[in-house]
Amino acid sequence: MPIYEFSCQKCGKKFELLLFTGDVPECPDCGNKGLTKHMSVFSAHGVGSGPASAGGSGCGNCPPGHNCSSCSCH
Repeated sequence: MPIYEFSCQKCGKKFELLLFTGDVPECPDCGNKGLTKHMSVFSAHGVGSGPASAGGSGCGNCPPGHNCSSCSCH
């Protein structure tokens, strides 16, 4: 059940929807079914994943040359 990002072609509202197979998405504000689907950016979190565990420099919020222990990202 992926979450998709849309914008309404009628009222311009931008929103996300969790869609099940066979669902027809519509704008939560105006009910319009004329929507534009956008590419979604995803993020994966978990133990043993991410730049720090792969030998990287930190969490991704750290400035270049710093790591999580030397910044205030947490």
